[in-house]
Amino acid sequence: MDPRPVWALMNNFGIAKSRMLGCWLENAPARTDNPRILTTTYVRADAALIALASWSDRDEIVELSLDNDALGLGPDVRAWAPAVEGLQAETEVELSAVRVPAGQGLFLIVEPAPG
Repeated sequence: MDPRPVWALMNNFGIAKSRMLGCWLENAPARTDNPRILTTTYVRADAALIALASWSDRDEIVELSLDNDALGLGPDVRAWAPAVEGLQAETEVELSAVRVPAGQGLFLIVEPAPG
């Protein structure tokens, strides 16, 4: 797979100015209910980029729990998967039922809900 679309996503998000918080942290701000689907969260002042990684041999539906206070996003958020060429299509995501492809992963952006 060509990594340039992933690099573009990260650059467009502003990953260089974000703080990385991994699933190995005791108080990680993003966690799934499946031990085979792990998260790494990149936090900026106005949004978070969450990378979900799957070590499962089948597609999984997981619940993604967020600590919105730790993310600095407030109580109401919008979650969506941005388009990444060759990897994923853009789509809105319901945090209680995130589909993660087998042996792959998913990038999500979480930001304050409009309104």
